[in-house]
Amino acid sequence: MSDAIFKSKYTPTKTQLSHLQGMAGPNEDVTKSFETGTEINPANMTQAAALRTEFLAPRLSQLSFGSEQMVFFNMIPKMPASSTVAQYITFDQHGETGHTAWDTEAGISDVKDPDISRKSVIMKFASHTRQVSLVAEEVNNVESPIDVLTDDAIVSMARTIEQGSLYGDSSLSAVGEKDGLEPDGLIKWIPDENVIDLKGATIDIDSFNDAAIRILKSYGNPTAAFMPNGVLAYFNNNNKNIQRQFVNTVTGENQISLGVNIKSVTTVGGDIRLVGSNVMENDNFLNTRNLGKGGAPMAPTVTAEKVAGDAKVFGQFTDGDVATGATYKVVTYADKSGSRPSAPAVVPLTEKTDTVKLTINVPNTYNDKPQYVAIYRTDVKTGQDYLIKKIGLYQAVEADDGQSQVITFTDTNAVMPGTTDVFVGDMSPQVIRLYEFLPMFRLPLPSMNKLIQWSVVWSGGLAVLAPNRWVRITNVGYNAVTPVHM
Repeated sequence: MSDAIFKSKYTPTKTQLSHLQGMAGPNEDVTKSFETGTEINPANMTQAAALRTEFLAPRLSQLSFGSEQMVFFNMIPKMPASSTVAQYITFDQHGETGHTAWDTEAGISDVKDPDISRKSVIMKFASHTRQVSLVAEEVNNVESPIDVLTDDAIVSMARTIEQGSLYGDSSLSAVGEKDGLEPDGLIKWIPDENVIDLKGATIDIDSFNDAAIRILKSYGNPTAAFMPNGVLAYFNNNNKNIQRQFVNTVTGENQISLGVNIKSVTTVGGDIRLVGSNVMENDNFLNTRNLGKGGAPMAPTVTAEKVAGDAKVFGQFTDGDVATGATYKVVTYADKSGSRPSAPAVVPLTEKTDTVKLTINVPNTYNDKPQYVAIYRTDVKTGQDYLIKKIGLYQAVEADDGQSQVITFTDTNAVMPGTTDVFVGDMSPQVIRLYEFLPMFRLPLPSMNKLIQWSVVWSGGLAVLAPNRWVRITNVGYNAVTPVHM
């Protein structure tokens, strides 16, 4: 046989393979070779595969959100607090003006005092605990597990604080209206008269002007509007008529950029910065990934019935809702866990003015005590389940059989699935503050076995000194995309 065949270091040519085949018997094939393959299980790696050096990327790839995504948390003014209750004084109204201040030549007015009041914010507590084995820390890893988990806890804490500042609700409790672990977010601070309902329409400049007027009448200055990026994208798309072409010279070549990216809107109250967020509405999607784990409450049972002709409460459902009906799922949440979602409750609708009454039974059998229920409705357009209501179990009544607690809820489509919120307000520290009793820090915990434990903890509360200087634009139509990495 030719020496070239034996001296070859690479894959044999067709000629070489022909020579090899000729050496085999008439009923034999050359089928064995010293190949490396792609197996990654050491138990199955034999022959050349056992000699293969594997490649692992030298850096960890972050696929979920980072701290830069917390736009509201990063912008809100922060103020230290020295106690578990922070108090502040507000000058609410000047002394009486008008006709009663006009006087005779010799007279003087009666005493007219301004309104000054003291208010308080109760500090709430949050923590994110992590654990790693001593062995995992000692192994020559790509990254230090402690550093990776600490960074994760810090980002998770910032996300928790931002979500609580926007959507927190202290009534999510089985005890009383203000006994929940969460702080009250903007949705609880903003008064009803400052809620603008777009009923599924996309946001426009008129909406921002409407919000600006309400803030101006409260003697504030609208400075920022916080919204999901899907809202901002629709706003840009709806204003294509103002787009421009930009011609830039880069390395001697002319490049044309076509489009529009609106950074702010000018209103009667001045310029409002438009701040898009990738995460602010994430918790309004039903995410089943962490539900139903050990110790979680049992899934509730739900019945839904259409209620027609109620002159006191009429629904405002859409034509799409009437065509497909309404589908509901409910999750029971304890302080540290959530149940599996209930079986879907489907109810047909015949008129847009119908309402739907939900009867939710929460079983009394549990390890982690239920605190509230979260009601989700399926969006007929995307098929995604959206949060429409949370109800604290302090409002529940005992069922007749004594085996469960019962909560009733009437859905009038006041919160429309497939929509979101925009918060517009004055970001000055005289209007809104995040009190921090315990600023975010790493707390070492006692070790168990060969494990290292620690927690990133924080304590604080949101104070909105002038709630009328904030506006919530709700039921905003937008490009609703389910988060990939929650």
